[in-house]
Amino acid sequence: MKIFSCPVFVKCFLIGIVSVFLAGCASVSPTVKRTSASVQSNHTIWHAENRSDSLKNSYRVVLKTPDNSITGICILKKNGDEWRGT
Repeated sequence: MKIFSCPVFVKCFLIGIVSVFLAGCASVSPTVKRTSASVQSNHTIWHAENRSDSLKNSYRVVLKTPDNSITGICILKKNGDEWRGT
């Protein structure tokens, strides 16, 4: 049995769907856009008494601009003398 033994219109439909999907993914604009109304923040999201030098540290973070809001989790872990996070 051949893999592409289906009718021609099915092949064209599948190729068209994949093309639309790839074009859509390529044209997505960034979620957060820095605007002049945005305010830079220097708030501390983690404190010395709340963090561990040997375990992963997780913090809920909400980033807001006038037009957008992103909620996520910041995960930090100490590696030698420096902190690494996602």
